[in-house]
Formats: sequence, structure tokens, C-alpha cells
Amino acid sequence: MTIGWLAPLITFLFPENCFEELLIHYNFFSTLCVRLVFSRFLGLGIVTLSALVKVPQIVKIWNARSGVGVSVFSQVLELIGTMTMVAYSSAKGFHFSAWGDALFLTLQTTVVIFMILWFAGDRNLAALFLLIFAAMSSLLQMRFFPLSWISKLQASNTLLFLLARGLQAASNYKRKSTGQLSAVTCFLLFGGCLARIFTSVQETGDTLMIIQFVIASIMNFIIFAQIIVYWNSSDTTRLRKGI
Repeated sequence: MTIGWLAPLITFLFPENCFEELLIHYNFFSTLCVRLVFSRFLGLGIVTLSALVKVPQIVKIWNARSGVGVSVFSQVLELIGTMTMVAYSSAKGFHFSAWGDALFLTLQTTVVIFMILWFAGDRNLAALFLLIFAAMSSLLQMRFFPLSWISKLQASNTLLFLLARGLQAASNYKRKSTGQLSAVTCFLLFGGCLARIFTSVQETGDTLMIIQFVIASIMNFIIFAQIIVYWNSSDTTRLRKGI
């Protein structure tokens, strides 16, 4: 019973006879297997952590009862990007470990946007947003849109993420403050995208995804750096203390 349960997991983590190569024959010089297995474990770790990556941001907005400093438009663009990645990767048949984090980020970004709108007093808009999100998710899940359309959307994802992060960075620079942005969330997003460059090369070889994660890593680093630079600014300090 236990062996039967472990078999699919072992097959997933050790593809292409890598279990025998590494754990039976101890052939640790098999660079192909070492790269593949490391990529699978890394991807699984990223997916697991992604379930919590925006929780610090959600908690911070909840405690402050405010999303001041977090760009709604930037979050919406990010949401479109992650939703597209989920639809594209699923349609292409990529391993869940290569894109599962996008699914969790989609759900958490939805919560962030809803909370920002809700605490800003736009409760009707917050409810409308949830309805639109549910409708679009259903259409994508049913594969209502042809793969050619989704591929074009995926191709535009690099621009979407660049614009999303660029807007947030510009807002931070203009305010000389990062408001309610969570340092933990921004750091995890940066680290996750950096690791995703490697897993995308190993698992998918998809140029669009690789370029997207390179750009996302750079932009996430810029925003994380801004949090450090503006940490002691008057606005950021005031918002942290809830004044």
C-alpha cells in the first residue's frame, strides 16, 4: 500500500530512470539526472512555499485595514499574468511543479486586490471584481479560448510583468515610501522567480517563460531594494506603526 502510494511521487521526482541511476547505481556523475532531479525538488519546494508567499502581504493589509502604497493596477496586471501562465502551462501539459506557484499566486493576488478595494470603501467594485475573476477563471478552466490566443497572451506576459512591477516601483519612487508592501513577500517573490529561471530551463525549455522569469526577477529585486532604501522614510514608518 505504502509502495503503491510512493510510486507516482518517486516517478515524478526521479524522471527518466534517474532513481536507478542515482540511488541504486550511485551514478552521481549523470549530469542530466542530477539537473532533472534537482529541478523537480526545487520546483516542488517553490510550489509549496508559493502557497504562503503573499500571506505576509495579506496579513499586513488586514492589520492596517488599508492597502495604501500597494498599486491596485499593478496587482491586476500581475493577476492577468499569472492566470495566463496557469492556462498556458496547463494547456501545454507542463509538469505542475513548473507552474503550480502561478496558481497559488493567482489566488493570493485575488485576495490582495479584493482587500485593497474593500478597505478603500469600494465594496461594490470589490464584489464586481470577484465576479469577473470567477467568470474568467471558469472560461480558462473550460479551455473556452483556443491555445493560439492563450499563447499570444503568454507572449505578452513579459510586458505585463514589466509594466506591473514598473508601476509599483514608480509609485514607490514618487512617494519615497513603500507603504503597506511586505518585505517578506517581495523577497520571496524575488527568490522564487530567480529559482524559476532554472526550473523553466530544465522542465519546459519554453523561451517565453524563461524570459518572463528573468524580467520578473530583475523587477522584484528593484522593488525589494526600494523597501530597504525607504524603510526609515517618514511615510513608511508611520504606516508600519499604524499612525
